[in-house]
Amino acid sequence: MSRMTLPSEGDPQSVSALYLSRLDHESLYSDAELLQAIAETVERVGGRHELAGRYTEALCEEAAAGGRRQGERRRWAHRMARELARNPACTLRAERLRGTS
Repeated sequence: MSRMTLPSEGDPQSVSALYLSRLDHESLYSDAELLQAIAETVERVGGRHELAGRYTEALCEEAAAGGRRQGERRRWAHRMARELARNPACTLRAERLRGTS
């Protein structure tokens, strides 16, 4: 029997953190604001190791509620994470925030 893969399992931590952040996905933010939101969210949920579980829970709760917000917010989080990844200065800062550099 094959294991069902949740959509969240392939998402980078930056996507998870942005999805769970307190930012409004319908507003515009600078790279610095996005990076700060990622750092604050990781800290608020209890660290990087807790992030994936909290993200999966949030996606499941939203899907169970039948909300379209999940799709919109997740697409926004992916878009913002891609934009941050294209900027070498943001990538380096994100690594420092995660403690991997």
